[in-house]
Amino acid sequence: MIKLLGLDQSQTATGWAVGTPDDTPPMSGVFRSAPWGNNEGKGILRFGQWLGSTILKYGVTDVCYEEPFIPQFRVVDIDAIKAMLFLESEINRVCADIGIGIRKVEIGVWRKRILGTTKAAPGLKGSDATRDLKDKAITACARQGWLIDDHNQAEALCVMQFGLSSLSKDYARKTGPMARRAELQQDIKAFRGE
Repeated sequence: MIKLLGLDQSQTATGWAVGTPDDTPPMSGVFRSAPWGNNEGKGILRFGQWLGSTILKYGVTDVCYEEPFIPQFRVVDIDAIKAMLFLESEINRVCADIGIGIRKVEIGVWRKRILGTTKAAPGLKGSDATRDLKDKAITACARQGWLIDDHNQAEALCVMQFGLSSLSKDYARKTGPMARRAELQQDIKAFRGE
């Protein structure tokens, strides 16, 4: 049986979610660590130890993580980009060591499938647009009955949902746009008292 770990990784707060294609509620949380400063090696070591123990603890068979996003056409924080690439490398190393499947997904791809959009509300830009998209991830989780309030955890649940729907046709049918439309129709009928 597939047991997938979805990751929304970052240097200080990595959202994680473990789920299966059946109706079992997922396990999820946030792995927090102190900023690395000039000690990337120690930060990567802690992240790798946590990741390996999480995979073994939950019996994970596959990992799906968010591909690092590198902004174009603006000033970027090279240290933040290095950290994201270090994390991606460590995810791949740990999965290879344990011998489990690994997949990465671009942020726009999972957002389009799970949130139904890659765009923030009209008129929002910069950090406001980012916050809006993170709020949409929390809302998407609430629609699934996953009541959480941390955007790292919410985005990991969305990455997990994307990964599971990619690996399991049954899961994709249960959680895809047509399923959401059917649920909406049921909610409307219930609201109307039909």
